[in-house]
Amino acid sequence: MTIKKHLATAAALSLVTTIIFSTDSNAVNALSQIKRIVAAVESRQPAVVVSTDTSIDEAKAYKLQQQWVSDFLEGRRSEGYKAGLTSAAGQQRFGVDGPVAGVLLPGSRIEAAEDNVLSRNDYHNLMFEAELGFVAGNVIDSPVENIEALKAFFDAVVLAVEFPDLSFPQGESFTGIDIIANNVVANKLLVGKPLATSVDINALPVTIKKDDEVLLEAQSNAVMGDQWQALLWLVNHTIEQGWTIKPRQVLITGAIGRMLPAQTGAYSVNFGESGQIDFRIE
Repeated sequence: MTIKKHLATAAALSLVTTIIFSTDSNAVNALSQIKRIVAAVESRQPAVVVSTDTSIDEAKAYKLQQQWVSDFLEGRRSEGYKAGLTSAAGQQRFGVDGPVAGVLLPGSRIEAAEDNVLSRNDYHNLMFEAELGFVAGNVIDSPVENIEALKAFFDAVVLAVEFPDLSFPQGESFTGIDIIANNVVANKLLVGKPLATSVDINALPVTIKKDDEVLLEAQSNAVMGDQWQALLWLVNHTIEQGWTIKPRQVLITGAIGRMLPAQTGAYSVNFGESGQIDFRIE
């Protein structure tokens, strides 16, 4: 798909950006940013830093994300949605007051197998993190009141490893505004087996090893203190941004522990008795 095709209705999009960004000059700038981001995604170029424009706050960054992702999808179904910066340390580092969220683009989901291999050469700055994914069983198109109501919308919980590409230009500073506008650097998602229904998803021990060396040990409730609470936030935030959650889409709630660099080697992400996901980085 070409940028021209994605932005074929530029006049209509310009009108929308004018409404959102208040003035014609701001709207022109927003449309320019959207084009730059789409161009970077299509050509696998580094992510676009938008925070140099001080008029773009968090709300406007989400509008940029929503507009370019909607146009990029062209009616196609996304793989799901993701939360990021769910830890206080991550939020402080990138200057945001809470978690952020993005869309898992078509083709990003990979089913875990014994021979999953990713090449670092295909990405700018490949990272990875252990996560849990929640598989929607019903349409969600309005806010969910509480965790009890939330559980009825999901059919399964799956083990997962996400591979964000932290692809901002080397040496250039970026903030949470840039992370949001660039769809929370969503990239690939390795999805493992569903968990047993008896599993307490907040009590899973997580151990990440590289070539048998332990890199990280954590527990699954490290994500906002409660996986269900993290999912509730992600669902309601996703609805607030104008998306509809559909059956079989996967929602991932954020890094268990922290994001790690994907260096060359053999990795295992162990979730205790619930299972393990193995992969190689070349």
